[in-house]
Amino acid sequence: MSRPHPAIDLVTDAAAIVMQKRPVVPLSTWLVDAIAVVSEAQMPLQLVTPHTARLTMPLYETLQPPYFRWVVGHPSGFYDGGTGERLRFDGSAFVPEDPPGGAAPYTVVPVGVDGTQLMLDFRVRHPAVDNARLGGATELCYEMLIGHRPSGWGTSEPLAQAWNPEHITDLCRGRAPQSTRFFHTGLSGVQAIGVTRVSRNTEGIDEAVTLHLGYGPAQALPLAVLADVVERLVTDHGLVDFQAHARPGRPDLTAVPSDTGTAAPIGMALGPDAVREIGRERAFAPPGITTRQLGHARFPAAWYQIGDGHDTNAWTTWRRLFEHLAPGLNNQDAPGPGDRRQQETSEEQSVSDAPTLEEGVWRRRPPRSG
Repeated sequence: MSRPHPAIDLVTDAAAIVMQKRPVVPLSTWLVDAIAVVSEAQMPLQLVTPHTARLTMPLYETLQPPYFRWVVGHPSGFYDGGTGERLRFDGSAFVPEDPPGGAAPYTVVPVGVDGTQLMLDFRVRHPAVDNARLGGATELCYEMLIGHRPSGWGTSEPLAQAWNPEHITDLCRGRAPQSTRFFHTGLSGVQAIGVTRVSRNTEGIDEAVTLHLGYGPAQALPLAVLADVVERLVTDHGLVDFQAHARPGRPDLTAVPSDTGTAAPIGMALGPDAVREIGRERAFAPPGITTRQLGHARFPAAWYQIGDGHDTNAWTTWRRLFEHLAPGLNNQDAPGPGDRRQQETSEEQSVSDAPTLEEGVWRRRPPRSG
């Protein structure tokens, strides 16, 4: 068997373990490649860091359960950095403690978590034509919310390539019919970073975007602008759906291994196709919820104003809206507080020439500079 991947410290029959001891851990090219190798081998990956470490948003978004786990080392024991679940190393992998329970350090909010993170999840659809141009919807959001286009993009960190929708489109076209994931960032008084997944389906080309924006304690969320953003996405970019939430967090958008607070809903939108499927009468008449008609009068979209991003009681209104729009929808099917958005776990990279994982190999690498 060939050597193990150089970014992986330990491979067992149960997991591949990566150890990172640095203040901020990014989604480096090494980690992207290691995740691709582990995914190809259909093995879980566990990233182990000290409790003082933070993850960049691209890495945090990538480490989604059940296949990826952020393991946090604390003097009192190990725990899951996303959920606070207490963990132990059983000789092969980090597994939940028995009996299960939460780790006390997870409840301690560290210094610097004094802002609000705005989270936008939306999907736009393009016709499957040769001249389709990707990135325009993302560009629009940056321009309307932080004042200029994204500054950079890439498939790993640092996002060293200047924003260029033509290059992004070429990359996605070259990888089709496989899906492509890339990240983007911008800064103008407000830090913004997001991920876009481009995929083909029978209805066209979908761009699914998750955009995070960080606001300091003295900065207000741009609530009044969101409906205008949605309207532009409807009229110019083929909006399918849109959701907006906010949660306490660091303004720099790095993730800490602590419970920083529950997310709260702001609003959601349905594109014209969804409104037509539900029926206009039902779509525009949810009881007790402010609704705005957007786009073309004959084929309108709907914007639902739910809350201010701080009031967690607004989840009751959120679920009531889902129940109205889709009769019989179970509460657990509607997004709720603390839900982590499920992400694609496979990397859109070729791993045919990647090194094979070798079981039972422990690699101790010298400390990295920087």
